[in-house]
Amino acid sequence: MRIPEPIVDGEPRRILGSRSRVGDLLSLVWQQFSILVITIFLLTACVTAPVQSVVPQSHYVRDDGQPLVFVFVHGVFGNGTTTWTNSRTNAYFPGLLAADSAFTGADVYVYEYPTPFAGDTFRINELAENMRLVLARDDVLKRRELIFVAHSMGGLLTRALLLKYREIAQHVSFIYLFATPTTGSEIARIGQILSSNPQVGQMVRLDPALADLQRDWLAANLQIATYCAYERRPTFGVGIVVDQQSAMSLCNRPVDPIDADHVEIVKPAGRSDTPYSALFEAFRNTPRLSVEADTRRGSTPEAPDVTLRFLYSSEPVLQLLNQSDVIARDIKWSVVLWNLDLPERNDPLPIPVATFDWIRPRQAGGPQGLFLAPSVRSLLRPGNRLVGSASVICPNCARGHTFFIYIVWGEGGWFTEIADMKDGEVFIPKRFTKTAIADFAKELLKTPEGSRTAIVDP
Repeated sequence: MRIPEPIVDGEPRRILGSRSRVGDLLSLVWQQFSILVITIFLLTACVTAPVQSVVPQSHYVRDDGQPLVFVFVHGVFGNGTTTWTNSRTNAYFPGLLAADSAFTGADVYVYEYPTPFAGDTFRINELAENMRLVLARDDVLKRRELIFVAHSMGGLLTRALLLKYREIAQHVSFIYLFATPTTGSEIARIGQILSSNPQVGQMVRLDPALADLQRDWLAANLQIATYCAYERRPTFGVGIVVDQQSAMSLCNRPVDPIDADHVEIVKPAGRSDTPYSALFEAFRNTPRLSVEADTRRGSTPEAPDVTLRFLYSSEPVLQLLNQSDVIARDIKWSVVLWNLDLPERNDPLPIPVATFDWIRPRQAGGPQGLFLAPSVRSLLRPGNRLVGSASVICPNCARGHTFFIYIVWGEGGWFTEIADMKDGEVFIPKRFTKTAIADFAKELLKTPEGSRTAIVDP
């Protein structure tokens, strides 16, 4: 006798579906169980670890007054000691750095903050303010160059700090993030149920605060070299705490796989261990920002040198280029253009003089729009001929740079540097009359073809 199938919504349906559905269900149950087990283990480890001081103990591991300082930032439920200490060899990550002759020109500082298992405490955004206060109190922010080494949530609050305080960000040569949950972690979803610490909930995938941090970091375009590492081993043999995709998001330098779990990834057994080697390679491959550090090594301090170029043929924009190995600050650029096809107008287009806060060594700033304002665009028509000059300079720059520009609006153009002008001023007619502007344009157009740089699309 055939047993009839149950009727659901007027259609027969199998009780359990196919075997694959059963397998999928068991897989889902196991995944959620694994997350729960990892979370409980992590929280238990936190509770059984040495109790964090009532007042967090941020401190220097080495303070020789060097212009460069490494700042170590632990993660949730961590502290400035156990997070970085290898239980087998007792090697202390910041201590290894301080004892290494390769880092003689750098001091080492460990930032510690409150992150209890139970009870209310600072949110990530508030921790950024706390870190600013603590670093200022201990004169860390007086150094010319900073390098942040962060574990897990420590990377999130480091990014939050640099976004809020650009004057600090301009002194950061690079950050190294070990297993930072940039896009969140599944474990945080259960962790927020077991722990009343609000920091845990802010690391859940798609948390609004976490999403805002990602968007703001991309929009800020801070040009900070960001190295990342991700865990390759399951924590307590059960599962990955921060997956590769989350750990490497927003990174712009090589991403290092570390054969360790989420806890051990920042506990190198010695200098030959992978976490230490990864940080060392990042340090060796990133240009220094500190002029004093170069002086200590016996070299002559270099002055910044910022030039410019024009991109995009149909609607040119300006891009600044730092050609030196030191940071350039307080850059000023000017563009003065006349539209030769507006016979009733003798004044140049109303393009304002502009400034750029800072540009890292061998990097670009911008692009900067020139023709976006309605007061400028209203004076332009396809095929209009624009002639004029541009310049760039900064207070500590070795020299300024001045250029001639010729643009046919909507079609293209070219620019050329005036080699004997080094004061960073624009080259323009002494008087803004039709005759003077026409003579200026004739001289500009005498520029040899071989000296012209075409404005092209990158």
